Amino acid sequence: MEKATVVYTGTLVTEGDKIYLKDIAVKSNFNNSLGKLFDCTTNYNTFLLEDGFEIYYSENGKEIFGKLLWDKNIKQWFIYNEKEDSYNDIKSKLIVSYNWDIVISDLSELELADEKSELKEVAGILKWLN
Repeated sequence: MEKATVVYTGTLVTEGDKIYLKDIAVKSNFNNSLGKLFDCTTNYNTFLLEDGFEIYYSENGKEIFGKLLWDKNIKQWFIYNEKEDSYNDIKSKLIVSYNWDIVISDLSELELADEKSELKEVAGILKWLN
């Protein structure tokens, strides 16, 4: 069994109740005992995020962690920083990262159909790194 972290970094975009990363760069530490992150590419230009996903970004030289929150009443996305108990508006063209920790139990999991899906994307990235 292999553990891997895939880091998606891109521009945070909101469209109504949808939120995603655009123009992403992807790094992964798959199959690397040193834990270094490898640069890799993907055929997909966006990565869909969801309510509750923890993201991080830099602001004034400080790294900020927060969870994405959708307010149904005012129909707006926020970033909630639990440590500081603060809500931040999503700023235009904010560059953020999302870490996706995954477990690969068998290399056959990397052989997926050609359907366009998140799992296919990650499998393709990990297969490329292997």
